[in-house]
Amino acid sequence: MLKILGGACILAAAGAVRTMQVRSLRREISILYGLAAGLEEMENEIRVNRTPLPRLLKKAGFDRGRDVDAFFKTGANALKNGDTFLPAWDCAVDELPVARKEKSILHETGRSLCGDEQQACQGLTLAYQSLRHTLQEKQRAGRDFEKRVTALCFSGAALLIILLM
Repeated sequence: MLKILGGACILAAAGAVRTMQVRSLRREISILYGLAAGLEEMENEIRVNRTPLPRLLKKAGFDRGRDVDAFFKTGANALKNGDTFLPAWDCAVDELPVARKEKSILHETGRSLCGDEQQACQGLTLAYQSLRHTLQEKQRAGRDFEKRVTALCFSGAALLIILLM
């Protein structure tokens, strides 16, 4: 009876590890999707409505997830409080749970937002296109990653159960 209980605990732990790994990947994909959509909306708002940057940043993060909303609000709050925009943007980028490549794209986007309208639009267009490309790659690789993590966790758990019995 004790061996069955131990085996169940090992399988539960393997399932928890698998869930954490998959959840982390899905969170990153969700954040990338929200960032790309927010940056695209910002670019459209600048071109069409010439919306000021603080209001634009608040609007870009609305209803795109907690992490994305907090990211855009950090920049908006910095401008609202009279702080320097670029250091606040860079700090918010560094706090995002995304890969280094995406962070460098966002750092460059912050620099382009400090320029004129044309430079801001070009920077935003480049950023959201790059993020969408990265997002597609991560989605393709994510399916394989989920399969590998599932196989590794449960086969490792099964091996451990066999060795302990």
